[in-house]
Amino acid sequence: MEVVIDGIEYVPKEQKEEPRQIDWSKVASHVPVRVWDCDEDNKDMGFLNNYRPGNVSPFLLLFGAAWRHADLLTDLWVPHISDECPLPDGVMVEAVLRYGGEISRPAKLIRWSFTGTGGDIIRFRVTGLAEGWRW
Repeated sequence: MEVVIDGIEYVPKEQKEEPRQIDWSKVASHVPVRVWDCDEDNKDMGFLNNYRPGNVSPFLLLFGAAWRHADLLTDLWVPHISDECPLPDGVMVEAVLRYGGEISRPAKLIRWSFTGTGGDIIRFRVTGLAEGWRW
């Protein structure tokens, strides 16, 4: 944002960008989520069945109701059951490999495909969001 004072333009050295919204449509159906409406004391947990952006309550749980807000459950181990990345850009994870090693990094920087080697991911957990991202 530019500011003009006495005919002189002042531009801030750094403009803070708004955090980017994760793409909820990229969350796999076996990844647990926490949902709530306006009252944060009334939360539920489950699996995201559908994400409907633009709706008042865009988060629809499997076998459940629609909710206004959601975040991914952190520190809960989830088995890796597919050949694809189960999470969208901006999500940080810790993953356990078949040979017992662990890696921590953004989900999009991990090889999620199965190769039948010790480097295959067998389980993961969400540890939070990368800088500049929001639920």
